[in-house]
Amino acid sequence: MTTKAAMSSVLLIAALLLVLHPASSQRLVWELHGSGSTVPTNEMVQAVTTLSSTAKPSVYASFRAIGTSSGRTEFLSGSDQQSTPPVAFAVSSLPLPTQNYTAMQASGGMLTIPLMVAKIAFYHSVTTSNGGRQVLNLTACTLAKIFSRGILVWDHADIRATNPNLRVASGTRITVMRRLSTFSPSTSAVVQWLASTCANAWPLGTDLANMAWPAELVPASEDEDMLNALSTSMQSPAYRANAIGFIDSALGSSPLYDLAPVALQVQGVFQQVTNADDALIANTLTPGTAWPLLVLPSLLVRKDSSFLGHEGSLLPALINVLLSDSQQSTTLAERHVPLPPSVRRGLITAASSKLLLNATAPTWSFEVNGAAQPVSGAADFTFSFFRKSGLAQAMLLHDQLAANISDLVAATALINANLTEAQSVRSSLLDAIKMNAYNVDRTTKAMGIAVAGIVISVLLAVVAIILAAVYVAKLKKLDVKYQKYISLGKFMTKGDPEGM
Repeated sequence: MTTKAAMSSVLLIAALLLVLHPASSQRLVWELHGSGSTVPTNEMVQAVTTLSSTAKPSVYASFRAIGTSSGRTEFLSGSDQQSTPPVAFAVSSLPLPTQNYTAMQASGGMLTIPLMVAKIAFYHSVTTSNGGRQVLNLTACTLAKIFSRGILVWDHADIRATNPNLRVASGTRITVMRRLSTFSPSTSAVVQWLASTCANAWPLGTDLANMAWPAELVPASEDEDMLNALSTSMQSPAYRANAIGFIDSALGSSPLYDLAPVALQVQGVFQQVTNADDALIANTLTPGTAWPLLVLPSLLVRKDSSFLGHEGSLLPALINVLLSDSQQSTTLAERHVPLPPSVRRGLITAASSKLLLNATAPTWSFEVNGAAQPVSGAADFTFSFFRKSGLAQAMLLHDQLAANISDLVAATALINANLTEAQSVRSSLLDAIKMNAYNVDRTTKAMGIAVAGIVISVLLAVVAIILAAVYVAKLKKLDVKYQKYISLGKFMTKGDPEGM
């Protein structure tokens, strides 16, 4: 083999080795995947997209919104230390059961990092007798009776007591929706609230694992199922009239779905969840009878994440993005409540100090908007918000489209409201016209009758005159005929006294 051929072989082998074992900055794809609660779906999608679109190396991060229960199952599948879990993180809107938490502590521990606060609210699809919908005022005890089937119809006295203007057909049955998952965060919030606020009317207890739901309740496996059942605007075959259910208010209050809200009685006043003070919520997460009903979506990660290798370094980056100031605009846009800035900063510091990563994992940094860092901003392990990729542009277009759709929906709702008002005005005008026509008709008829009366009177007068004339004429004829007897009559009436 010639020297040239030998050199070519060495270079070929080196190239193959580089492909098979690339340097850390030249890895083909850096991956980070998780799953869990559907509550913060859009926030999670925004965060993993930020990682993928602002990194110089190829980063592929994803989140599967499969629900708290399923996400925790995937996260816990490697807690026996005999297998590698299929996900690097999970999002749970419920605390881990004690048994699972103990197992995780025994296998190296875990971190629970709150991300935001979500509000759970009740919504309904009751259509009143005039075809409209309204906010329903319901107490905790009334809701407890409805969900435990103590109240079966919408015209029940307890419902009428707080909704005197509700007009429904007598005996209209209530369709009750619930979540199918045993460990649904929204179900947990509702059950805890009903049990603590009106225990006497709630016979089902708080043990979600053994909850004996009445057979009549209709289960919804996903948020979409609940929305399809309650939303009139979605025009779904799964729509259920005269139903009631509960869902994350971020979805329920969206103009896309046009759900009719239920106002809950709070300290004697009926309040809609949209009126809840966000600052108060973010600082006082009180369970039990507190209002509104809250869930706290949290990121679950293992303290010892060294099994992720180089890619474990993406975990702290994800935490930074999720708790960053820029991410909070997404949280607000999704109608969730951001955590206070001081709390978020404390969580970032605590997570970075407690996470154990692989010794070979690089450290990632951030180049944020408004603070360009020449050279270092273009480095391999820098997430630059100045970097514009096709994915970032696609997300920007998606956000703009979503905003335009939201504006369009709001405009459509306004148009529909104006049309409804116009139809109401039109109906009122038609009623007025009909009434005027009726009055005119009555007036016309009255005038006709009066004219007819006058005509008849005139005719009768004419007839009377004619008859009188005939009578007078006859009298004249009689006078002529019997004139000779008149003088005799006069004579006889005056007569001679003696002649009498």
